[in-house]
Amino acid sequence: MLLVATVLLVGAIVGCRKGEESKPVRPKPPAVTVDRENPEQTIFEQLRSGAFQIAGVGGTVEEALTKSRALDVKGDPQLAAAMGEFLDALDSVGATLAEHTTEPAEPAKSDPEFAKMDERRLSAISAANDALHELEDASGILDTLSQDPALANRPEVAEILGLLRLGMDDLQEAIRSLGGVVEQVAAS
Repeated sequence: MLLVATVLLVGAIVGCRKGEESKPVRPKPPAVTVDRENPEQTIFEQLRSGAFQIAGVGGTVEEALTKSRALDVKGDPQLAAAMGEFLDALDSVGATLAEHTTEPAEPAKSDPEFAKMDERRLSAISAANDALHELEDASGILDTLSQDPALANRPEVAEILGLLRLGMDDLQEAIRSLGGVVEQVAAS
């Protein structure tokens, strides 16, 4: 039994590393430097950088959805229902982020424009934190489902979990780029 557990653990580690090697290299936007003399430029750069990263997360979530929909679990009604819940969770992430992928065209030129741009930035931080928690929940659902014999040895599941981890990492980076703080889920 210990040998089987060790083999599975080593296989999982090798599978994770294999998935890491095939991760696409994503361009990183330039770091945002706070300019106290020109806050309009700072907010513009934060919003531009965050929107760029959030758009990348949207692509990652879409790829995870496509791979998840390709998993054939129709033969098991309970597993199919649980996968439906997982797919709904991923759809929710996309919906949460959809309004925050547009980069601003230029810095604000007036106080009302500045206030509106800063409100967009704060809204994007809130949405990214919400989406991060939704992705964590979705990852937990899939991790639990991966214990089912129908999914246990499917390499696609590891790929999807890798995409979810990538999305979570990118969301954390987007939140920081927007000038926000990554919210931790309170333990219940």
